[in-house]
Amino acid sequence: MLDLKNLQNNFDEVAKKLKNKKVDENILKKLAELFASLKKEKTALEEFQAFQNKFSKELATAEDKENLKAKLSENKSKINEQSAKVNALENELEEIAHAI
Repeated sequence: MLDLKNLQNNFDEVAKKLKNKKVDENILKKLAELFASLKKEKTALEEFQAFQNKFSKELATAEDKENLKAKLSENKSKINEQSAKVNALENELEEIAHAI
């Protein structure tokens, strides 16, 4: 199995070694795409979590608590959806790594 952290951090170097071992170039392209998507989705997840943390702290002193609770609830749903996307991408990467 491939070390995904090493592959992500040193993609070009590891990809070159894998090409020398006759790993299909389409698989390497797919891995690169998945890593790019994973980075994008993790960034979005972190933004949702930062929003949740910031406004959860402000909830105690907020004047319009009901509106803020609604926003936090909506954001919590977005966090759950985003977490599912991140998990799916991570699982797909692991499946490919096991196959190589």
